[in-house]
Amino acid sequence: MLDRDYGRSPHPPTCTCVTCTEQRNKRAGRRSVGDRVTRSGGNWGVSIGAALVIVVIVAIILAVG
Repeated sequence: MLDRDYGRSPHPPTCTCVTCTEQRNKRAGRRSVGDRVTRSGGNWGVSIGAALVIVVIVAIILAVG
């Protein structure tokens, strides 16, 4: 490929090096995984709620069957 194809960066648009990924995420307004987990606490509430529903359904099926 020609240098002009990459524009101002020596890396291709699909480069996954740390620097390119951080710049791409910054432009997209994304936060790192660590920031999402520590700020929001993850999705534990949803996961526990879903597990509880599954347990209740299984208990009902076993009680009826």
